[in-house]
Amino acid sequence: MTPASIAVIGASDSPGNVGRIVVANLIAGGFNGRIIPVHPTAESVLGIPCVSDLRDQGSIDLAVVAVAANLVMKVTAEVADAGISGLIVLSRGFGDAGPEGQLMQSQLLAYCRAHGIRLVGPNALGLINTDPDISVNASLAESMPHAGSLGFFSQSGAFGGSILGRLTRRGLGVSAFVSAGNRADVSGNDFLQFWESDSRTRAILLYIESFGNPRKFARLVRRIAAVKPVLMVRVGGAGLNLPSGHRAERTFLSEQAVEDILQAAGPIVLDSIDDMLNLAGVIDSQPLPTDAGIAIVGNSEALMVLASNAAHRTGCEISAGPIIIPTAQDPEDYRAAVRRVLNEAAVGALLLIHSPGTGGSPDDQIRLMLLEEGHDAAKPVLAVMQGSVDGCRVIDGIPTFLDVEDALMALSRLQNFDRWRQTQAIGPEPPENVDVETISSIVAKVLARDETHLTDRESRELLFALGIELQDVPAVGLVGRGCTLTLFIDPQFGSVCGFGVADPMAAVLNDVVYRLAPMHVHHTLDAVESVRAFPLVGGDILAKSYAEVLHRLSWLHELAPEIALVSLADLRYIGDQRTASVSITVQANPQVFDPRVRRMAG
Repeated sequence: MTPASIAVIGASDSPGNVGRIVVANLIAGGFNGRIIPVHPTAESVLGIPCVSDLRDQGSIDLAVVAVAANLVMKVTAEVADAGISGLIVLSRGFGDAGPEGQLMQSQLLAYCRAHGIRLVGPNALGLINTDPDISVNASLAESMPHAGSLGFFSQSGAFGGSILGRLTRRGLGVSAFVSAGNRADVSGNDFLQFWESDSRTRAILLYIESFGNPRKFARLVRRIAAVKPVLMVRVGGAGLNLPSGHRAERTFLSEQAVEDILQAAGPIVLDSIDDMLNLAGVIDSQPLPTDAGIAIVGNSEALMVLASNAAHRTGCEISAGPIIIPTAQDPEDYRAAVRRVLNEAAVGALLLIHSPGTGGSPDDQIRLMLLEEGHDAAKPVLAVMQGSVDGCRVIDGIPTFLDVEDALMALSRLQNFDRWRQTQAIGPEPPENVDVETISSIVAKVLARDETHLTDRESRELLFALGIELQDVPAVGLVGRGCTLTLFIDPQFGSVCGFGVADPMAAVLNDVVYRLAPMHVHHTLDAVESVRAFPLVGGDILAKSYAEVLHRLSWLHELAPEIALVSLADLRYIGDQRTASVSITVQANPQVFDPRVRRMAG
């Protein structure tokens, strides 16, 4: 991300030449390092002398390859001989071009790894770093975006370039942009770690079409989101329809279950690019709101009614207002009310809704007043200005919306994110008082019999060693409802826990919650409380009891990876006793999922 010298291989002075576009973008972007066009016959590119090969060129940090796919391996060998450790391959025709291209991509990746080269691509759009000390646009993006605080990773080059343009039109800037194409080597997980420690990056935007290693992603994003918001639009579904060049295992989970797993890990999962850009505008320009309520001040009764209804739909609590000032048309009309609500401890953010009068509207002055008062209160302020913008733009430092619904949806997402930070950002923590030796002994005994199912007695003994004691209670003594807890291996996500009320309608209504295992007890309590039907089972005390069992169960794969499936069906509490129907299966070679292996082309 910080090269001092860049070789562009395949660049010529022919109009439309891909390498020439990269050289032009490097020049236009203000790159202050050395640019080395490489071409066997061209003399210069845009006035910069060409070289025919990389020999005797001294130290080169990064090579950008823009040649036909069948020439890339030859070029990569020259890159390795020159001692270059960073390679961006823009060329198509690899994993995106069927089995033959997939084989070429595998060979390219193997060669890069053998020679210590990190590969971005193939089929990449390139990378951009707006740091003034570097200012590099080593990409096919049409223009250098404004410098800002948003790190942006896109798997799609076409969408990535389009979103960069939309960010600029909304008044937003990026710290860095990467489009990694087929992600044979370097992936979004790598750039997440880069942005985690990058002081210029305040928030991270992700456009994701498929996951190579979703388990690692979830682990990383939980850690990073505790420090910086991660906004994600995911369009690849549950692995059923993937773009060419992408390969991922098919998950057993529903689309809703996948979204629940990801959302619980920390990223703010969004439905559309517009939603992501709206939220990015607020994060980029304002302090993050707290879980406290919002205040609404405005001059239109009709819009205030819309705002109140939208707040209710999105889960935003209104702690002050709506305060209607019917005749307000200039900043001083609003200032007293704005200052008063921002000073209230119960207010975590302010939304000002302004409708212009017949004589026009001093929108700019109102925004500047909001910026001043919000800065003094260290709280986020948003504005809805009717007729002044289309969608959402950051103007004069204030995120300015056309529609109250969009503004309140953004606030709701950020308030939910603050709640997640307060309760869910902590990492997994193992349970105490677990008899690992007994668990291992029981599993080994079953495998020695060349069987896959534990007997009922063995299952109960194993759970007892895990700290889950079950009693035999006659079925006639059972009343009320119980819950079903499962632990299983998903081909894409690995070890997963499920929790739901023991009722056939739970599955029909999609009221089963899934989380990645292992977990912290805070995670399991959140899972239990997320089941809509759980109040039919019990209240807070029982929720904590179920959460404790789910927490212990979530660690079983860590202790005995041979276990393939655990089901505690209809787990009920009867007084101080627990009862459930238990089923546990094992497999001799637990190779369904290896969290160290990335599931992607190459």
